Amino acid sequence: MSERTSAGELEQRYKIKHLLIDFTDEMKALMYHNIPDKGMSWRDKKICSMSYLKKKLLKAVADGDWVTVANYAFMIYDRTEISDGIRKEHE
Repeated sequence: MSERTSAGELEQRYKIKHLLIDFTDEMKALMYHNIPDKGMSWRDKKICSMSYLKKKLLKAVADGDWVTVANYAFMIYDRTEISDGIRKEHE
């Protein structure tokens, strides 16, 4: 017998979905704004180390700039790889 999703849960899922869409739209807007000057420079290990990305992430946390926090988390995530089923950092 399968469980049914309640109307209340469906409403909450709908609200969360749209909050996530709004948040990621802000993330994309900020990333796209920086393309002319920075492009995808976070992928260039010669000019952008993981320690630099982490330092910028922590500064954004301290500043309470949550969209920037998410963008730096994304950049760090992008610089990791999956090995043995576990996502690991690499320089």
